[in-house]
Amino acid sequence: MLKNMYTKTLLTAIWILIGMVAHAQDGTGFGVKIGIGHNRNGNITVVDNTNNQEIAVESANSGIGFHVGLWTKWEFERMYLRPEFILSHTKSYYDNFTYDISRIDVPLLLGITIVEPIHIFVGPVFQYLSYNGLESSAFNDRIEHDEVAFNLHAGLGVDIWEVGFDIRYEHGLSINQATFVSTSGADVSGTIDARPSQIIISASLQL
Repeated sequence: MLKNMYTKTLLTAIWILIGMVAHAQDGTGFGVKIGIGHNRNGNITVVDNTNNQEIAVESANSGIGFHVGLWTKWEFERMYLRPEFILSHTKSYYDNFTYDISRIDVPLLLGITIVEPIHIFVGPVFQYLSYNGLESSAFNDRIEHDEVAFNLHAGLGVDIWEVGFDIRYEHGLSINQATFVSTSGADVSGTIDARPSQIIISASLQL
């Protein structure tokens, strides 16, 4: 039931953004964006299920990801509200694993102009994980994971005519754990702390 609720929430958010796009001419801006991210997920923990003992705990090395998306914005004097709809892909690297995530992000950002053309912003992010995979010969490629999570974005941007640039930090707010099992026959499993810790750089174009 909880999963269905999350799915309905995601679909509602998507329809709201579609409505925003359709009526963007009544607002103060609409456009596209593209960018890269420098991401690192949390620790990976491998457990021997025979005696329920941890046999390895390893922290992640950062990987480069990318994203594309849509945005719209309403301005209220020096403040603005900016919803976004983003498709993104990230990677984290461990000694013997590569952890891949494809996801849909829906940030809702509240910003304020400090001095033209510089602005700062912060806001929650609704995240839906469409794919969660582990590249390893010893473990299953597809793993069980929480499909829905909530993150936080905070950053700084500059707008020059129709072109904008921003840099933001993303931090995972909700507990999001992925689990996997061994395919080698050994009774071994593991977990990954899938919460992101990411620096994101984006370029946007107002249409």
